[in-house]
Amino acid sequence: EERFNTAVSHSSQGLSGWAVQHSQSVRTGDLKNDPRYAETFPGLQSGLYMPIKIGERTLGVISIESDKENAFTESDERLTATLAAQAASALENARLFEESRLHTQELEQRVDERTRQVQQTYLILQETSTYNQKILDNSPIGIAAYHHAGECAFANIALEKMLNAPAGKLLEMNFRQNPIWQETGMLASAEAALQSGLQQQIEIHTLSSFGKEVWLDCAFVSFENNQETHLLLLVEDISERKRAEQRLMELSAEIEDLYN
Repeated sequence: EERFNTAVSHSSQGLSGWAVQHSQSVRTGDLKNDPRYAETFPGLQSGLYMPIKIGERTLGVISIESDKENAFTESDERLTATLAAQAASALENARLFEESRLHTQELEQRVDERTRQVQQTYLILQETSTYNQKILDNSPIGIAAYHHAGECAFANIALEKMLNAPAGKLLEMNFRQNPIWQETGMLASAEAALQSGLQQQIEIHTLSSFGKEVWLDCAFVSFENNQETHLLLLVEDISERKRAEQRLMELSAEIEDLYN
């Protein structure tokens, strides 16, 4: 190992490094007379170096060396190319698996956090009606509860303000008959929450039934009350953030145009 580190101090050196740098295979039966060769062990005569590639990316190299002259044939090179392709596929699959694992872990953490928030909100709903009403009316999060058939049983002031709805108007609406719920995918998410018992979440951009353009982060949770399954809707107004993101994209495009 010490001799190898002394002879090859950088990954771009030697025939292995050349194969990686140029993404090309090398097959030679006369190593000593190849100027690209960096001797790592004495007496080696032949070498076969095959890059491990995924698309345009080179991940590494398979290096095979022999103390015999012209030790490797075209058949050996084809076989090594097959092995390199299999190694590349295995490495890429491992990378994708790790990315998927991390993404799943992140999603699970977000779901757990959101579930804790929903559970906390649900516990608040179990308090006395007067205390509940004060909390819900002053909550920055829009909250509504619906019967399984779709009728609205409760909607707080924050949700009315988000949607520009007149006081009490949301109580007259049935989510199953609301075209905006159908068009934005809210209805599908609500149905999934009611059927599975699992929290569903969706971001929407729409014009409310009362003429207000909004971006909303909506969470749907089912709960039981009086032996009937109900739907709890938690809504966060993310309009300002979305508009800021749009403006930032526009500014970036303007700056890019200035320099082009």
